[in-house]
Formats: sequence, C-alpha cells, structure tokens
Amino acid sequence: MDEILPKNGLLLNNATLIILLINGILALIINVLLAYLTFQKCTPKVNNYFNAGFISGNVVASAGYMCCSARRLFFTTGNNDATRLECIAESWNILPFMSGLFFSCLNLLLIAVERFYKVLRPYKCNYFNNKKKNKVSGVRAIQAHREAAVTKRIFVLAVFCFIIQALPLTVLLVIHKRSFIYFDRILRFLQNLNLFFTPIVFIFINPCYYQYLRQILLKYCNLCSCCDFIGI
Repeated sequence: MDEILPKNGLLLNNATLIILLINGILALIINVLLAYLTFQKCTPKVNNYFNAGFISGNVVASAGYMCCSARRLFFTTGNNDATRLECIAESWNILPFMSGLFFSCLNLLLIAVERFYKVLRPYKCNYFNNKKKNKVSGVRAIQAHREAAVTKRIFVLAVFCFIIQALPLTVLLVIHKRSFIYFDRILRFLQNLNLFFTPIVFIFINPCYYQYLRQILLKYCNLCSCCDFIGI
C-alpha cells in the first residue's frame, strides 16, 4: 500500500498557492511586455524570429505556471492527506511550464548558433584573410570580439537553463518516498528561479534591449554614481 503523505508538507496550502499564482501572473505580464517591445520598439530587428520563439516559450511557461497554480488553489480536494502517487501527479502538472522553458532554451541555443555563423565567422574570416590588416579589418576584429562575448553569454545561459530544468525531472525519476517532500520544495524554488531569471538575462543579452537600457542609464547618469562601475 502506498505511503500517505501530508499535503501541508508539500506546500499545497492556500497562502503558498496564492503566492505562486501571483508569480505566474507577474511573469506572464513581463513576457507579454517583452514580446510587445521586441516587435514595436526594436528598430533594428535583430534575430526577431528567434526572439519570438524565446519569448513565446516564456509566455507559454508563465501561462502554464499560472493555470497550474489556479487549478491547485480552486479545484483541489478537501482531503488533508494524499498518496505519493497523487503528489507526483500534482508535480507533473507543471509540464506546460517546463515545456515552455525548454522551448525557450532551445531558441537560445539557436540564437547562439545563428550569431556564430552569420555574424562572428564573417568578421574573423575577413580579418585573417586580409594580410594588410588595415583599419577596417581592425574594427571588424574588435566587433568580432564583442560578438563572441555576447554569443558566449547566450550559450552559457542556455546551458544553465537546461541544467535547471533537467535537474528536477531527473530527480523525479529516481526519487524515494522519504525525499519527496524535499524534492517538491526544491522544484518550486527552481520554477520561480527559472521563471524570472531567464527573461531578465534575456533583456541584457539582447542588443536592442542593451542599447535601450544604456540610453536610460546615460540619461540619468548624473543621478547615479555607478555608471563608471558598470562600464557605461
């Protein structure tokens, strides 16, 4: 007979579910605003197709996270206890969230590959094929160095997000009865981390948003003494 586990230990109380629901709503609003700014405010439409895939994945993830929290808040049974199988079923309700983030991370990898083949390689080839190494090739080499740094950040972010998503799913497959309560808490933490970490980092690695934020910081540079520290 399956072990009976307390639902309170699995963070299924109403207060926690309300917080999770608010997190999902805020993340959905953030990602919808990102989608609007990408297609309306970014005049040089850099990698817009890949950006659209990344943002749409986050929108799906946020919506799935919000719907999952709402369902658990308003449609859970009145039982105080649940079997381990029921608890696992509850955790698998975050599959829309995980699939959306997986789609987003896949697009991050595509962005890195696309930047390498279309932007980084031509700069390097033009530099090394030019024996004179004139001023133009030197400028291109500097641009290639900057593009390489951005591409590396995108790739590291994608790998980091894949690890965050693969970790809870892997633990779920090898989990034991006594460790399930702790796994559920870790899963909630990783969900919230990935839900907010990915869009924020996306803003700083996207050339359009980086220039936009740089203009804002330059405008209010006199009000903040940290401009020299962050390299503006």
